[in-house]
Amino acid sequence: MLIYHYTPLKTFHSMVKTVMESKDDEKSFEFWASSSFCMNDIAEFKHGYNVLKTLLPTFEDKIEDRFRLSNIVRQIVIVGKSPDYVSKLIKDNTVIMEKMPYVISFSFMPDYLPMWYMYADKGEGVCLGFEMEELTDLGWGVWPVIYNFETIEKDYKDLIINTINNLYSDYLKRIENIKSDIDALWSEKMSAIRVLCSVLSPIFKHPAFEFENEYRLIQYGSNGNEKYRQTEMGSVISYVKIKIPFQTLKEVIIGPCACGNLSNAIHTELKFCNPQHLVEIIPSILPFRNL
Repeated sequence: MLIYHYTPLKTFHSMVKTVMESKDDEKSFEFWASSSFCMNDIAEFKHGYNVLKTLLPTFEDKIEDRFRLSNIVRQIVIVGKSPDYVSKLIKDNTVIMEKMPYVISFSFMPDYLPMWYMYADKGEGVCLGFEMEELTDLGWGVWPVIYNFETIEKDYKDLIINTINNLYSDYLKRIENIKSDIDALWSEKMSAIRVLCSVLSPIFKHPAFEFENEYRLIQYGSNGNEKYRQTEMGSVISYVKIKIPFQTLKEVIIGPCACGNLSNAIHTELKFCNPQHLVEIIPSILPFRNL
């Protein structure tokens, strides 16, 4: 199955340049995976957190109330901890902060007008088709984004539930010998919540974005590996560099508003990357004109 990455033409040429300059035996694209806090949905991480809060109580029937994660906010008030104390717990707990999710976005939808308009220079860019099975065989986690947890396929829902259950079980094991130590217990609770958010929030998205049919390659980056770039609007986004083998690219779809001779130029570029690897170059069939 192919999944598609829409991108401006300038970005695509930069990616091809990294393939040409690659000194490894295996030619690779250099992708920039953006922090999941910097996606186009400004409330994305919060949405994932809210979904998680809804799911957590289903795992807590047999857990003593003071150890439950779903009521962590209420518990902070009960034990009388100040906001400064809670902030310190979050800041000092650097083990989890070193593993933040970074994302490369793909779509199941090829040659799709809303995607051209939003992510590929209003139709002047390209759409790159990658073989998802080859990416997963290389060890990448490629997850379909969830827009409505209740309507997803049973196998995928079970996978999410099992993931939460395993993470929750790890938390319960860690607190087994510190249940009487209030400070240590709170630190573990905050860690557990942040692990759950880091693992699961990047695969939940608001239903308003369902048209994107998004798949995500998720990489957990460590402090010190991230870099920063400034957008045209002035925002600063953290990212990590990820290498994706050139051979996983199977198609390049030319945007509906791209110049007429772009197919030949891209064909020549890709031949320089690897003359043995055939990539199908397809012009868009959409009758769109960006006036």
